[in-house]
Amino acid sequence: MVFGLFGCGSKDAEVTDQEWNQRLVEALEPLDHVEELTDFSYSMQGAFGGRDSAWVSGTVRSDTNDPATNEALLEEVGRQIATVHRDNGARRSSIMVHVLSPNLTKYTFETMLDVDLATLDTLAAHYGIARR
Repeated sequence: MVFGLFGCGSKDAEVTDQEWNQRLVEALEPLDHVEELTDFSYSMQGAFGGRDSAWVSGTVRSDTNDPATNEALLEEVGRQIATVHRDNGARRSSIMVHVLSPNLTKYTFETMLDVDLATLDTLAAHYGIARR
C-alpha cells in the first residue's frame, strides 16, 4: 500500500464503530441490576468525513427503583465506558448514556459529574483512567 510509506496505517487496522459498541455492550451486560441495554450506539464522526468525534448513546434499564443502587450502577457504567474507551483516540466526544429505573427516574452523568456534557475525557478524569 503506497499510503503506508507516508505513515498512514491500513483502514483495516482501525477499530470499527461496531467493535467499539460491542466492547461496551459486553462490559455493561454483566453488571448487577442491569435489566436491559437499549438503543446503544457508538459512532465516530467528523467534519468532511474525519473521524475525530466519538458519540456514545444508550439507556441502561435498571431492575430496581432504589436511588442509591441506581447511582452506584451509573458510577459503574461510567467506569466501564472510560475503561473500554481508554485507547480510543477521539479528540472530541459526547456521552449520552443514562440509567433508567423501572419508575422512569433517569440518572445521568451530567448530574453525577456536575457538567453540561459528559465526555470520554471527563469520565476518564473522574475515574483516574489515562486516555491515549
